[in-house]
Amino acid sequence: MLKSRTEYLLFLLIIFVAGYFHNVNLANQNARLDSIYSVVEKDHNLPLFSIDKYIFDAKNGGNTIDWSYYNGHYYSNKAPGSLLIGIPAYFLIYHIENLFQIDQTNPIIEFLNTYLLNLFLSIIPLAIACVFFFRILLSQSVKTRNALTISISLVLCTALLPFNTHIWGNTISTSFSVIALYYLLKSDKRSLLLSGFFLALTASIEYLTIIVSIILFLYAVYKYRKSAIWLIVGALPIVLLTMCYHYICFDSPFTLSTTYSNPVFADNTLFLNMFGFPKLEVLYELTLGVRRGIFVSMPILLISIYSFIMWFWSKKNLSLAVVSISIISIFLLLNSSFNGWHGGSTILSRYLFPTIPFFFLSFIYTFPVKKFFGKVLTSVLAIVSFSNMLVVSSICTSAEDNHPNPLFGNYYGMFLEGSLSPFGFPIRLQALDNNWKLYHEYSSSNFGLILGLNGLYSLLPLILISSIVAYFLFKSAKN
Repeated sequence: MLKSRTEYLLFLLIIFVAGYFHNVNLANQNARLDSIYSVVEKDHNLPLFSIDKYIFDAKNGGNTIDWSYYNGHYYSNKAPGSLLIGIPAYFLIYHIENLFQIDQTNPIIEFLNTYLLNLFLSIIPLAIACVFFFRILLSQSVKTRNALTISISLVLCTALLPFNTHIWGNTISTSFSVIALYYLLKSDKRSLLLSGFFLALTASIEYLTIIVSIILFLYAVYKYRKSAIWLIVGALPIVLLTMCYHYICFDSPFTLSTTYSNPVFADNTLFLNMFGFPKLEVLYELTLGVRRGIFVSMPILLISIYSFIMWFWSKKNLSLAVVSISIISIFLLLNSSFNGWHGGSTILSRYLFPTIPFFFLSFIYTFPVKKFFGKVLTSVLAIVSFSNMLVVSSICTSAEDNHPNPLFGNYYGMFLEGSLSPFGFPIRLQALDNNWKLYHEYSSSNFGLILGLNGLYSLLPLILISSIVAYFLFKSAKN
C-alpha cells in the first residue's frame, strides 16, 4: 500500500502523533464500544448487537445516553459502519488475551483495549488518509515538499488530530472519505470499485456523511459517465451489511439507528426530530463564534477563502472545485438547521469535520506562498491552529454544552498550568465498581504521563520524536 520511504515516514509520523494521546471514553464512544463488546464476548441471553448489559441507568445516562430502545432492548444509536472494523479488531485482541490468560476485567487492560480499538478504528485510517491525500496533491502537480506540508497540516492543524485520539464517527468517516476520493480520482475500474466501497463505508460510519458520498458519486457520473456504475457495485457489500444490521436490530432494513433514539435528543416539531430551517446566528457560531467556530479554532481554514478564489481564477479542474464548495456549503446549511449543531458536550463543531479535507484541497492553488506577507500570515495561522489542536488533544475533546468560550476561556488555562488529561471516565460497568478510580488516570492520558513525566514535560517525547521523524521525512522528500 505504501510506495516510498517518504510515505512510510509520513504514515509513521501521523501514527505516532495521534497515537501519543488517548482521550476519555464518553457516551458517544461507549455506545460504539458496547456494541463491539456485545458481539465478540457473546451473551446468548440477549439479541445480537443489544447493549442491555451495559445500560445500568438509562434515564440518567449510566454508561451512555446514546441509545435506541426498540422491542424491549437497548441498542447503540450510532450508524453501524464502525462495527465492521471494530468487531474483527476486538475479536483478535480478545482471543489473544484469552490465550495468554490475561484478566480482561482489570481496568488497566480495559483501557488498553480501548486504546488498541481506537488505533484500528481511528488512527490507522487517519494515517492512511493522510498518505492518500499526499498522493492526491502529487497527482494535481503539487511539488513533493509542498504536498507534505499541506498533508501534515490537514491532520496536525485541524480537529482530525484531537478527535482521533478516541473513537468519533465524524473523524473516522472523514478519513475514509479521503481514501474514497483518492480512488475516485484514479478512475480505472478497480479504483472505482474501491471508491464505491469506501464511499459506502463513509456513510455507514456516520449517517450525515452520506452527503459526501452522494456528491462524489454525482461527480463520478459527470466525469466518467457509464463507468460510474462500478461505484455502485463496490458499495453494495457495505450497503447490504448496513441494511442487515438495521433489520436485525429494528426489524426493517430502512430503519436507521437514530429512529428510536433517546427522547432527550428529539424535537417533534422538527423534520426527523432534528432539522428545521437554517439560522444565521447558528451559522455564525459554526464559523466565527468563539464557542464552536471552525475559523476560530482552526484559523488555517481561512486560507481556503483566498484559495478557492484562485482555484476558480485558474479555471483548472473546476468540477472538483464545485464538489468541494458544494460539500462545505451543504454541511454548513444543514448544521445551521440542526438542533444539535453544537455537537453536544464537545469543544469543536464535530459535524463539520467531513468538510476539512475539501477546505484543504483548495490549497493546491495557493502553495507555495511566495510573498513575504503571505508566508508570515500562513505560518501564524498554522501555528495557532496547531496550538489549539495540541491543547484539545492534551486535555479533552469534551466541553460544557453552554460554555461561551471553552477553548480560550478554559482549556488554555488548564494547559499552561500543566493540568493535562485531568478527566477520568469509566467504561462498561466500571462506574459500579469503586476500585476503578484507582486507575482512572489511565482512561485519559498520554505516553509522557505514563512514563512518569508531569505536566507540560509529558509532551517532550512527542516534540522530540516527531521532530526527528519530520526532519527525515522532508529530507527524504528533497532527495
